[in-house]
Formats: sequence, C-alpha cells, structure tokens
Amino acid sequence: MTIADQSPTFALISAEEAAMRLCVSKKTLLGFVQDGSIPKIPIGRGAKRKRCAFDPADIEAFARSRKQFEAPKCQSSKGKAKRSTATTSKSQVVDLREVRARLMAEKRKK
Repeated sequence: MTIADQSPTFALISAEEAAMRLCVSKKTLLGFVQDGSIPKIPIGRGAKRKRCAFDPADIEAFARSRKQFEAPKCQSSKGKAKRSTATTSKSQVVDLREVRARLMAEKRKK
C-alpha cells in the first residue's frame, strides 16, 4: 500500500508553490530546508539538478510554529527615564582659537 492509496487527497507541492504559501522567496524556503526547519521530499533521479517537493501539511505546520504574538508593552516604561545622577564633567573648556594663537606666537619667536 502506497501513500497515495492511504490518502486520496495526498498531493505534493513544488518549491515555488510552497514559497508562495509562506510568502517568502524560493531561496528563503530552501534556506529553511537546509536548516532542517522544513522537511523536503526528494523527487526524480537527477544527479545534477536535484528536485524536491513538499507536503502541504508540513508547510502549514511550519507556518503555525512561526506564528508570533506581540506582547503588550509595559505601562511603566512609556515615560522617559529620569537621570539618577547629575551630569557634571571634570574636564576643562579649551578655547581652540587661543591655543592656535599661542602656537603661532611661539612659531614666530623661533
């Protein structure tokens, strides 16, 4: 008894159709296959151009497993955080024009 005999509605879909169902490119789909996230069914006997097909149930299961829900944001983090310390700097302010003038004066003395 073959798989087709067990289920008369069993039909494999191509990589292009599987990618369309997931709303991704074929390249992205094949990346999921390479990761082991989506199982593939090798078809044909070609050595150079290996073809594969997909079970629609596997594609649907993958889509359900990737479903995400956005968690509500924390109410307390809406406002801007206040600084815990005062910002003071211990560095000195330098007037670059004054430094340049001093260097030019030293150059003229030489």
